[in-house]
Amino acid sequence: MGGEISVYYLGELSNNPVAFYTITEDALEGEDADHLKVKGTIESVDGDVFTLKSDDTHSFRFTTDGNNDLTKEVETNKGKTVEVSYSTSLKARVSLAESIKVAE
Repeated sequence: MGGEISVYYLGELSNNPVAFYTITEDALEGEDADHLKVKGTIESVDGDVFTLKSDDTHSFRFTTDGNNDLTKEVETNKGKTVEVSYSTSLKARVSLAESIKVAE
């Protein structure tokens, strides 16, 4: 019997969906299991909201929610490829960025 996997994606399953993260059963116990992450390039910044463009051209919007240090980090890294850790809900119009690090 195979293991369990969860795949979060954009688009229609029948029309080239884009997986932006996957969670395998063995990863559920890991330290990173509680953190959502996405990698892309900071495309634009508007106050405390920024847009991240992934390699497949999909865009994600995040807020720094008034965190001045995080907003400064976003502005400093505009145009660079970064990994954003975030939290979200089904009601949120934008996800809450929790941390940003320049991708290697």
